[in-house]
Amino acid sequence: MGFRKYSPDLKHAAVSHAIEGKHPAKIKKNLGASISRDSLYRWSSLYERTRAVVCNPSTYLQRGHPLDLNDEDLKFIKELVTDKPSIYADEIQRSLAKEHGITVSVSTILNTLHGRLNMLKKTMRTIHPKQDKTERAHYIYQVGAVPTSCLMFTDESGVCLEVVQRTQGWAVAGK
Repeated sequence: MGFRKYSPDLKHAAVSHAIEGKHPAKIKKNLGASISRDSLYRWSSLYERTRAVVCNPSTYLQRGHPLDLNDEDLKFIKELVTDKPSIYADEIQRSLAKEHGITVSVSTILNTLHGRLNMLKKTMRTIHPKQDKTERAHYIYQVGAVPTSCLMFTDESGVCLEVVQRTQGWAVAGK
């Protein structure tokens, strides 16, 4: 059976009754709560040591598995993602191994990005800085008068294959 959550007021009342010497069954009946003997004992011993029925959270033992990545590692990952939003998790994994000497799984990196850094994968779009709606409308107006059989187009633009291939990028949730 697991731990149940009791209010600090109920704990204090139970400990007060126990200090007065009341039997645990009578304490349960008076308070109208099903409190185990172990809980009552724990609260009473805590009260004797600290004069409080609620522990300071900083004194709690760490629960669960310790985190694989510390704050410095999180900062490093955030910098990587900020510099290159389209970075893959395995690239982050290799960078962590190379720069910090840490080996973590791809799923740990993804869980860190989602859970601790609050980042999501979003669809990226690139817009050229010189793109202008009014200039485009003016161009279409000019070209619209020319018959299509007279038009010939040449490609003068270069293609960055990385941008073409990667359509998803990391961004902070809500932005």
